[in-house]
Amino acid sequence: MMRRERYQLSVAVFVVLRRDDEICLIRRANTGWMDGFYSLPAGGLENGETQLSAAAREANEETGVTINTEQLKLGHSMHVKTEDRSWMGPLLSLF
Repeated sequence: MMRRERYQLSVAVFVVLRRDDEICLIRRANTGWMDGFYSLPAGGLENGETQLSAAAREANEETGVTINTEQLKLGHSMHVKTEDRSWMGPLLSLF
């Protein structure tokens, strides 16, 4: 019997930190991808982590802001899948 390869998802979270009419952006550095460009605080899930806990962790790691996961609201979720299962971009969750 031929073994079937499991489909792997790349999951990324992006966090919108807003105060009044301002949104916090970070300047990417030392990542090897889009360094020098501005971005929302973002990152991938670690093993066993929920999207909410990843969003709170990434916000803290990249900005120093501590967020309780109960303070987060899901703003957008996007799933991308190609016919040949090639990588086209991450599954995106915006908090």
